[in-house]
Amino acid sequence: MLLAISILPFVHARSRSGAARMCVSGDRAVPITNLKPSAALSPREVITSVMESLHRSNWDRPTECYGFEVAMRFLAPTHAAKLKKAKPTGFSRYLRQQHRIRFVKWNEYRFEGDVARLTGDDGVEEAFQMISLRSSPTAEWCSARFHLVLVPPDCGGQAELEEKRALKKKVLAGAALADEERERLDELKALRKAEKALPPQWMVEAIYSDEP
Repeated sequence: MLLAISILPFVHARSRSGAARMCVSGDRAVPITNLKPSAALSPREVITSVMESLHRSNWDRPTECYGFEVAMRFLAPTHAAKLKKAKPTGFSRYLRQQHRIRFVKWNEYRFEGDVARLTGDDGVEEAFQMISLRSSPTAEWCSARFHLVLVPPDCGGQAELEEKRALKKKVLAGAALADEERERLDELKALRKAEKALPPQWMVEAIYSDEP
């Protein structure tokens, strides 16, 4: 059984089974350990960064929707929010819905079991981690499952990717590119080639709530 921890403002603890646990006392601020994804981060470290970012103490500090902006940096290009081109304000509204608000109202959470890693049918490496979380020391625990994927670093960003697609679509349609457009397309191709030479990093593809 996990013992209650409330004497420290922010606690990184471990249960008797070795599962990492984090607890916040009162309205204390939660520091964000990592502000952006990195190939050096493990799946659990990515999850920790997301959870820290989404804590209510980071919602609007130091700027509006700051925590949601940081959390979105750890989302894979295939995450629903990225596919819908969501902004931090929209992501904030999404997570404050009744069935998802637990992720931004948490007071305590812990990892359950080990990280499960596998390779999908498309060859993409995936990782799954169960967590339990609750909004106060007396609230009931609820569960969630993080689904992460190992992807190349997005050096250029989504905007550059869409720009490249638009130029290639124009070429495929038989349209002639201006000199500036051809140069830009070459730049974007070089950027994507450089990405592939860098080590991949773990990013969150989805979070599933209330799973057994």
